[in-house]
Amino acid sequence: MPGMDGFETAGHVKQRERTRHIPILFLTAVDYDPHLAFRGYQAGAVDYITKPFDPWVLRSKVAVFVDLWTTHTQLADRAGEVVVLRGAIDEALELLEGGDPADVARARARLAAVRGARLGSG
Repeated sequence: MPGMDGFETAGHVKQRERTRHIPILFLTAVDYDPHLAFRGYQAGAVDYITKPFDPWVLRSKVAVFVDLWTTHTQLADRAGEVVVLRGAIDEALELLEGGDPADVARARARLAAVRGARLGSG
Protein backbone atom coordinates (compact mmCIF):
# COMPACT_ATOMS: atom_id res chain seq x y z
CA MET A 1 0.00 0.00 0.00
CA PRO A 2 1.55 3.28 -0.99
CA GLY A 3 2.17 5.68 1.87
CA MET A 4 0.88 3.40 4.64
CA ASP A 5 1.54 -0.20 5.60
CA GLY A 6 -0.91 -2.66 7.11
CA PHE A 7 0.41 -2.13 10.63
CA GLU A 8 -0.27 1.61 10.41
CA THR A 9 -3.69 1.00 8.86
CA ALA A 10 -4.57 -1.39 11.70
CA GLY A 11 -3.46 1.23 14.21
CA HIS A 12 -5.83 3.78 12.67
CA VAL A 13 -8.70 1.27 12.65
CA LYS A 14 -8.16 0.42 16.32
CA GLN A 15 -7.91 4.08 17.38
CA ARG A 16 -11.39 5.01 16.15
CA GLU A 17 -14.24 4.22 18.53
CA ARG A 18 -16.50 3.27 15.64
CA THR A 19 -14.09 0.68 14.20
CA ARG A 20 -11.97 -0.46 17.14
CA HIS A 21 -13.92 -3.71 17.61
CA ILE A 22 -13.62 -4.84 13.98
CA PRO A 23 -11.49 -7.99 13.79
CA ILE A 24 -8.41 -7.57 11.58
CA LEU A 25 -6.80 -10.45 9.71
CA PHE A 26 -3.38 -9.76 8.26
CA LEU A 27 -2.90 -11.50 4.91
CA THR A 28 0.63 -11.10 3.59
CA ALA A 29 2.83 -12.36 0.76
CA VAL A 30 5.92 -11.97 2.95
CA ASP A 31 7.41 -15.25 4.19
CA TYR A 32 6.40 -15.98 7.76
CA ASP A 33 8.44 -13.89 10.17
CA PRO A 34 7.53 -14.23 13.86
CA HIS A 35 8.57 -10.61 14.50
CA LEU A 36 6.21 -9.33 11.80
CA ALA A 37 3.43 -11.60 13.05
CA PHE A 38 3.96 -10.31 16.59
CA ARG A 39 3.90 -6.73 15.27
CA GLY A 40 0.59 -7.53 13.54
CA TYR A 41 -0.91 -8.87 16.75
CA GLN A 42 0.36 -5.80 18.62
CA ALA A 43 -1.38 -3.63 16.02
CA GLY A 44 -4.67 -5.36 16.84
CA ALA A 45 -4.81 -8.34 14.47
CA VAL A 46 -6.80 -11.40 15.46
CA ASP A 47 -4.86 -13.51 12.96
CA TYR A 48 -1.77 -13.26 10.77
CA ILE A 49 -1.82 -15.41 7.62
CA THR A 50 0.93 -15.77 5.03
CA LYS A 51 0.56 -16.74 1.38
CA PRO A 52 0.04 -19.24 -0.01
CA PHE A 53 -3.09 -19.83 2.02
CA ASP A 54 -5.99 -22.23 1.73
CA PRO A 55 -9.10 -20.20 0.78
CA TRP A 56 -11.33 -22.63 2.66
CA VAL A 57 -9.34 -22.08 5.85
CA LEU A 58 -9.57 -18.31 5.34
CA ARG A 59 -13.35 -18.52 4.79
CA SER A 60 -13.68 -20.64 7.92
CA LYS A 61 -11.67 -18.16 10.00
CA VAL A 62 -13.71 -15.23 8.72
CA ALA A 63 -16.94 -17.12 9.53
CA VAL A 64 -15.74 -17.69 13.10
CA PHE A 65 -14.97 -14.00 13.54
CA VAL A 66 -18.36 -13.01 12.11
CA ASP A 67 -20.03 -15.39 14.58
CA LEU A 68 -17.98 -13.95 17.45
CA TRP A 69 -18.91 -10.40 16.40
CA THR A 70 -22.60 -11.32 16.25
CA THR A 71 -22.47 -13.01 19.64
CA HIS A 72 -20.62 -10.05 21.15
CA THR A 73 -23.21 -7.61 19.78
CA GLN A 74 -26.10 -9.70 21.10
CA LEU A 75 -24.42 -9.97 24.51
CA ALA A 76 -23.92 -6.20 24.65
CA ASP A 77 -27.61 -5.70 23.80
CA ARG A 78 -28.64 -8.11 26.56
CA ALA A 79 -26.37 -6.35 29.05
CA GLY A 80 -28.17 -3.10 28.28
CA GLU A 81 -31.50 -4.80 28.86
CA VAL A 82 -30.29 -6.09 32.22
CA VAL A 83 -29.43 -2.55 33.30
CA VAL A 84 -32.92 -1.34 32.36
CA LEU A 85 -34.57 -4.29 34.10
CA ARG A 86 -32.53 -3.80 37.28
CA GLY A 87 -33.49 -0.13 37.32
CA ALA A 88 -37.17 -1.01 36.97
CA ILE A 89 -36.94 -3.61 39.74
CA ASP A 90 -35.16 -1.15 42.05
CA GLU A 91 -37.79 1.50 41.30
CA ALA A 92 -40.63 -0.96 41.92
CA LEU A 93 -39.11 -2.18 45.19
CA GLU A 94 -38.84 1.40 46.46
CA LEU A 95 -42.51 1.96 45.63
CA LEU A 96 -43.54 -1.32 47.28
CA GLU A 97 -41.62 -0.60 50.47
CA GLY A 98 -43.83 2.43 51.12
CA GLY A 99 -46.93 0.26 51.25
CA ASP A 100 -49.10 3.04 49.85
CA PRO A 101 -51.74 1.44 47.58
CA ALA A 102 -51.10 4.07 44.88
CA ASP A 103 -47.35 3.27 44.97
CA VAL A 104 -48.07 -0.47 44.79
CA ALA A 105 -50.26 0.13 41.73
CA ARG A 106 -47.48 2.23 40.11
CA ALA A 107 -44.92 -0.48 40.87
CA ARG A 108 -47.12 -3.14 39.28
CA ALA A 109 -47.70 -0.95 36.23
CA ARG A 110 -43.97 -0.20 35.89
CA LEU A 111 -43.00 -3.87 36.12
CA ALA A 112 -45.76 -4.88 33.68
CA ALA A 113 -44.59 -2.23 31.21
CA VAL A 114 -40.98 -3.39 31.42
CA ARG A 115 -41.98 -7.04 31.12
CA GLY A 116 -44.15 -6.28 28.10
CA ALA A 117 -41.39 -4.24 26.42
CA ARG A 118 -38.83 -7.01 27.02
CA LEU A 119 -41.11 -9.82 25.85
CA GLY A 120 -42.14 -7.81 22.81
CA SER A 121 -38.49 -7.26 21.70
CA GLY A 122 -37.24 -10.81 22.24
